[in-house]
Amino acid sequence: MNAYEAIDLYFLISNRIDAQWALFITFHLALFGGIIYVDRPLRTVEKLGTIVIYTGFILTSYWVIHNQVILMSHSFLDIINFSTDQCCRQLHLLQRLAEEAKDGKIETVNNVLVVSHSLMFLVSIVAIVFDRALSDFEEQSG
Repeated sequence: MNAYEAIDLYFLISNRIDAQWALFITFHLALFGGIIYVDRPLRTVEKLGTIVIYTGFILTSYWVIHNQVILMSHSFLDIINFSTDQCCRQLHLLQRLAEEAKDGKIETVNNVLVVSHSLMFLVSIVAIVFDRALSDFEEQSG
């Protein structure tokens, strides 16, 4: 592998992570939109089904992104190795990526991954469990 291939691989993995984040966000928008759209309280069976499906989604989402982050960390190791080679010391993009790797980008991404998935899991489960019809909410407010 040469420096160009290492950079290309890094961006390929990065794009895959971006696509997985887009799916994560879209799924949550659809979930909350569905809860708001149904103008009646979800039945217990619907809540249980939604919780089971959602739990499967959130675990799969975490696992897929986490595995891509592991691949990204390995691509960073290659980039760091190339950054000290004579051939690549003048490649500014490679040097920048090596700096990001050394500055702990992977740890930051892992922390964001854990916090965002945990927080969205809690918010989604609460939204599903405590779902009420909009008309019930309007009666109590008005």
